Amino acid sequence: MSLIKIRRVFVCLPRSFNFFLFIIFITLFYLFLIIFLKKSSHSLVEHTNINETNLRIYLTNKTLSKFNNEKCIIPKLDLWSEKINKFYEEKNIINCGNSTKDWIIFKEQQLIINKDIPLNDKDFYCTITSIILIDDYNIKKNTKSINTFPFTDFESDFFHVYCYSKINYDKWNKYFMRAIVNKENIKKLDKRSDEKLNVHIISYDSLSQMAFRRLLPKTVKYFEEIMEGVVLNGYNIVGDGTPQAFIPILTGKTEIELPNTRKSEANSVYVDEAYDFIWNSFAKHNYVTAYGEDAFDIGTFQYRLKGFKNKPVTHYTRPSFQYTESLFGNDCFGKTPQHKEWLDYSTSIIEAYNQINISRFTLLHHSALSHDFTTKASNGDEDLYNNIKYNFENNNFENDIVILMADHGHRFAKFRETHQGQLEERLPFMGIYLPKKFRNTLKGKLFFRNLKINQNRLTTPFDLHESLFDILSPPNISVLEKIHETKKRGLSFFKEIPENRNCFDAGIEIHWCTCLQWTNIWNKPLYQSAIRIIGKTFVQEANKLLKPEISLCSPLKFDSILESSWLIPNSRMIHYKGSLDNDGFVPDVTGKTVISKAFIKVKLLTQPNGGIYELTVMFNFESNEMEINMWAVSHINKYGDNPHCIIDRIYKLATFCVCYDKINNV
Repeated sequence: MSLIKIRRVFVCLPRSFNFFLFIIFITLFYLFLIIFLKKSSHSLVEHTNINETNLRIYLTNKTLSKFNNEKCIIPKLDLWSEKINKFYEEKNIINCGNSTKDWIIFKEQQLIINKDIPLNDKDFYCTITSIILIDDYNIKKNTKSINTFPFTDFESDFFHVYCYSKINYDKWNKYFMRAIVNKENIKKLDKRSDEKLNVHIISYDSLSQMAFRRLLPKTVKYFEEIMEGVVLNGYNIVGDGTPQAFIPILTGKTEIELPNTRKSEANSVYVDEAYDFIWNSFAKHNYVTAYGEDAFDIGTFQYRLKGFKNKPVTHYTRPSFQYTESLFGNDCFGKTPQHKEWLDYSTSIIEAYNQINISRFTLLHHSALSHDFTTKASNGDEDLYNNIKYNFENNNFENDIVILMADHGHRFAKFRETHQGQLEERLPFMGIYLPKKFRNTLKGKLFFRNLKINQNRLTTPFDLHESLFDILSPPNISVLEKIHETKKRGLSFFKEIPENRNCFDAGIEIHWCTCLQWTNIWNKPLYQSAIRIIGKTFVQEANKLLKPEISLCSPLKFDSILESSWLIPNSRMIHYKGSLDNDGFVPDVTGKTVISKAFIKVKLLTQPNGGIYELTVMFNFESNEMEINMWAVSHINKYGDNPHCIIDRIYKLATFCVCYDKINNV
């Protein structure tokens, strides 16, 4: 697409300039612009002759992002509105039952008897079952008796304690997640110096910035107003789903730029054999590392990737959730909410290593509250608020850069089918807290200044990767004082990002870029026939992909177009030719530039089972050619187990496949 950059005209008036003449000049100038804009609106009538009979299709795996905007304008989204409110009416309340006083509590690396209960160690006996990692898909359970308290003989961070009264046959049990310090391992680590900063990342699944604010308002208010955390309004995803959020954060690259780790393919390797994770760099600098997520069955690196061959970090939660989700389900650990125990685990990591002055890198990602439901995350607001408040007010965050974030917005909820939902999917929550002690240093002041500047600039997961390296090894003052060059794809949050950065500079596919100004064309009869042809052509191409599996998957049928819009330069750019005056005040808008290509976004309905697809194509009007990346197409309503017959064998086809036994059974 041919784009002409808008020239910026800066007017500097001498003091002696006659004010009255200036007012007349400005008035005439704006009248001229109004007349020009009315005359030069771009109808593109010449581009409605898309011909189905000689349409040429080009399938590509390459980006369709060869565009270059002057500057990213970050969309301003509604927090609440009449249209939004209806999607948040449903309440999903978690009820784990009435809790009782704990017989045993964990404190300072030991299990001790709770002083608030009228028991001593002669009145009851206990066992402890440790959950031990074998590999990403298997665990070992080791049970032994607890003979005396305090108890310190731990085999794992994850253990289930059962206690039985000798007096009245009462019983009690609780599942614990607590960071256990391996004394042999920490002997190899240097003590934390005053300059080293800890990294503490708490992440949630499927929460846009707006959804985070709607559902966790108490947490956000405390984070922004008391902790003075900075929320990045232009944080834009670069791909579909959690892997495409975390792989760039943790490696600085996209999945397709790295060796093949897909478990459905014979030549694939384990992710720790292929990816140079950022936590490895922290480990080399004497950091203890922690990584974990719940939702065992849909792990970021295990659902369709091969997972880890070896334990990737010091503290790794995967064995815990394999055990608890099979025993308790997703919401509760017995009478304790799962998300609260998860947050308590994060605090135990902080306190275990603050006590012995060892540096930490922690990333914990939570799905149970927010992955499948629009409003369920509200159950976690009070607990998350209490968690960050406790750690902040007890100086646990004294040397921590705290990152409160989400991987992406909702991808399948009904809200996603709205225009705002489409934008929110691409704009997840990203909040950064810099500790006050660090902010009082010269480097810290520059970190904070630049972070505030970047609050309303385009940022990405690639940038978070660069930011983590700046935390590990802070740049020199002279570097922090400069504006980033846009040549690099990843730019640190802690260096000033250029105001004119756009999605092309940032490595964001056009399909995911929220900076774009899309113009609705489906409500214009002039274009409807052409858009139908694009929709039908997509269905034909999807059926070609399904053809080898026709015995399992039903062919798709085109039903209707739901929405369509296109991206074109505005009329001023199209017609701008130069200046009519020497000062550049008056534009020459007599140019006859004709657009030969456009990006067209189409949302369509297919049958069977009402699949809704969203695709972006590049259309060449001169050659009647359509370019589409079939693997970048979004299936935006929930397809459930429609593709169950193919998903384990050919994961990519799950986007298009409806198994015969699921037709009309959703």
